[in-house]
Amino acid sequence: MGLIKGFINSFTLSGIYKNRKAGLLKAFLHLSLFTILIYFPLSWNWLNKDTLDYDNYGITFVTAPPEWLSNDLPECYFENQVFFCDEPTDALSYAGYEILFLNETPTSDKYILFLKDHFVVVNNTKLTFTYSGFDDFSFKDLNEMNNPTDAAKKIADSIFVSVKDNLFFFGILGLYVVFILMNFIYLFLLALISMSFKFRSHRFPNFKEVITMYMYAVTYPSMLALFFTLISKSYAFTPLLMNFLTPLIMYVMYRKNILKS
Repeated sequence: MGLIKGFINSFTLSGIYKNRKAGLLKAFLHLSLFTILIYFPLSWNWLNKDTLDYDNYGITFVTAPPEWLSNDLPECYFENQVFFCDEPTDALSYAGYEILFLNETPTSDKYILFLKDHFVVVNNTKLTFTYSGFDDFSFKDLNEMNNPTDAAKKIADSIFVSVKDNLFFFGILGLYVVFILMNFIYLFLLALISMSFKFRSHRFPNFKEVITMYMYAVTYPSMLALFFTLISKSYAFTPLLMNFLTPLIMYVMYRKNILKS
């Protein structure tokens, strides 16, 4: 049975029952695709953000900006996403990171180095980012801002936009893997519990067939979860719909296709 045939069958109770003979890998791919589907709006929302509520992520740079942000920034500026400094600069520090500009040599294992056309963040591993999030502005403009919080937010948002595409790709990919595994473990446990029904019917499917049907039974719950997410812009209904409707669909299918036969 192919992926498309299994997908079409998953829209009916009798079709889910027919899918019990499908391979576990195909059923797992079906579960994975629908898990990605219901969380796609979340990842899309993240990728289109231009700022964050930094405090919620433990980043206090904006609400408690360092003292050097007010008057100790060097005479440097960004123009067409290229970094320039008109004079030699001294290193700064923040949250254990050494902050360096152009060709300065780091003296610690944790540092952020602003080079001409990119910047690097080093802490065990080295990450390189372009200045894609930096508008044309100078550090002098930041020094002259009356509110250091505004200056901190300007820098934080610029860095965030520059790094989000790279970091969020791997972060979202990791979240998808976690969500898929969580759904699979949940369905695996449901399949184990469902095997207790085998005592009521000698025609009850074996464990492999039961968990295969569970993975195909997520079609309607996933589509409803996506629908409510798009309307409410909240993921509050997602686990509820998945956790409640999937076993309910399986139970109705059991009564219709197994008990009656």
